[in-house]
This record gives sequence, structure tokens and C-alpha cells, in this order.
Amino acid sequence: MVKRLSLILFIALAASCCITSILISIFEDSSTIERPIVEASYAYAVSIAIILVQAILATSSYFNLYRAVRSNALYSALSFFMLPVLFLLYYFIEVLDREDITFFLLLVELPFYTLLLLGFFWFRKAVRGKLAASPTSS
Repeated sequence: MVKRLSLILFIALAASCCITSILISIFEDSSTIERPIVEASYAYAVSIAIILVQAILATSSYFNLYRAVRSNALYSALSFFMLPVLFLLYYFIEVLDREDITFFLLLVELPFYTLLLLGFFWFRKAVRGKLAASPTSS
């Protein structure tokens, strides 16, 4: 269980860093954006820092090691997503009036949350398989 959760977090972290770097390099030179997303020299560092903070906050998914959390889909989803989503909401509220930063934040956050969501479904599928295979006590 620990290996699976660690693998999910590592894949979400590593793959979202790569995808975000590609997206930043694509949109950085795009003529559709009137002004630069963020200064070019800082865009990659800021995006990786935001993803690292999200990954650290997503370590709350290790609460799924407790059977009470793992067996309840709502508790399991909350342990995966509550802290990262609260950080995202706070960050969006802080930068909502700046369109370039909001667009940059979407570029950074969408890959991470997509991969974390896919990892959550993969984890829940494995948990359902284990719960169905385990004998129920009466």
C-alpha cells in the first residue's frame, strides 16, 4: 500500500513537472499571449516550486494506510485532494485579478491534478479489489 501511494505521488510529481515545462515552453513563445506569462527565467522555477508544494500537501494521501480511511471512498478522496485543493483555492483567490498569472497557474496545476486524479482512481480500483477479496467478519 505504501509503495502504491508513493508511486502515485512520484508519478504525479515527475510527470507534471515534465508536462508543465513543455507547456510553458510552448506558450512562452506564443504570439497569442500579449505579455509574458511570468519572467522567462523564473517560470520554470516557480512552476516546479508550486508542484513541489502540491506534492508535499498531497502526502496526506498516506492517511489511506488506515483501514477506516481506505475503506470509505469519501475519506479516501478527502485525504488525496483536500489540502492541495485548499492551497489551489487560496492561490487562485490571491491572483484572480491577474489574467497572465491565472493562465500560468492553470498550466502548472492541470497536469498535476489530472495525474493525481488518475492515480486516485487507480488506487481505489486496487482497494476495491482487496476489499472484495478479503473475507468479511460478522
